[in-house]
Amino acid sequence: MHGYDIVELFPFTSDVDAQAVVGLHNAVGREKIPYRQDASVEQYRAKNDEPGIDMRHFGIADADGDLIGLLIAGVWVDGTNSHLVWVQIGVRQDVRKRGVGRALLHRAVALAKEKGKSLITADTISTVPAGKEFSEVIGADVAMRELTNTVLT
Repeated sequence: MHGYDIVELFPFTSDVDAQAVVGLHNAVGREKIPYRQDASVEQYRAKNDEPGIDMRHFGIADADGDLIGLLIAGVWVDGTNSHLVWVQIGVRQDVRKRGVGRALLHRAVALAKEKGKSLITADTISTVPAGKEFSEVIGADVAMRELTNTVLT
C-alpha cells in the first residue's frame, strides 16, 4: 500500500483549498450524474453544515500539492443512525488504481472505530465503472439497490 498523507480539509482554511475540494467533488459528481450542476463553494459549505451530522472531509494531494483524492464522511450525532458512518470516496481519474481510494477507505475505517461505529455505508452506480470495480476489489457487500427514473425536459 502507498504511504499517502491524509489531511483533514473542512472547514476550509483558504479559498484555494475550498476551490480544490469543490472542484474534485464536482468532477467526480459529473461522472456519477453527467447532467448535474456543479456546486459553488458556498453551496458546498451549506450542504456540509447539516444539523445532527458531523461532516468530515479528508484529502490526499500529489507531490505538487494538487488534490487527487477526497473522502467525505458523515457521522450522525443526533441519536439517529448511531451505528454507521456514511462515506463518499472520490479519486481523480488519472491517478486511479494507485492506492488512493484504499488509503481513504482505511481513514474511513479509522474514523468509524474512533467514533464507535460498526458499519460504513457508501454508494456507487453503474455510470462510474471505477466505483463498481473498487467496491468489488475491496469486497464490499451490495446491501441495497437504488433505481432512479429521471425525466429530462
